[in-house]
Amino acid sequence: MANKDAAFGMRPVKRIGGTPYTGGQSRYRIAANYGTAIFQGDMVAQVTGGGIEVHADGGTVPIVGVFNGCQFTDPTTGEQKFSNFYPASTNASDIIAFVIDDPMVIFEISVTLHSLLLTCSATLTLFTLPLEAQQLASLVQS
Repeated sequence: MANKDAAFGMRPVKRIGGTPYTGGQSRYRIAANYGTAIFQGDMVAQVTGGGIEVHADGGTVPIVGVFNGCQFTDPTTGEQKFSNFYPASTNASDIIAFVIDDPMVIFEISVTLHSLLLTCSATLTLFTLPLEAQQLASLVQS
């Protein structure tokens, strides 16, 4: 089977010091009807009111971590739903996002640069986040 070179955003691989990443994540809120989809591996920023949103290209708000999934009550079925992505404009008041915000996690990054038609890979840690993450945010979210 051939390699599948597809963009996946940011994927945790280990922690600084060589210990394995064991799945630790924190819970944040997403506002009801937030109009932008958030996918696993997307960088997110904390906004006024304590919720999170996708980090904007060139944004000045610090990145709080990497989105890893969410849970909410499905507005059509009334059942609890767990998802690797947040569907845009979900009308639920109990949306919880799971965010990898440990500053010691090292991430593998794979993005596709449409304007250059190539795939780029890099490694980034949240420990050195402000400068490098701001620069990589526009690559990951392109």
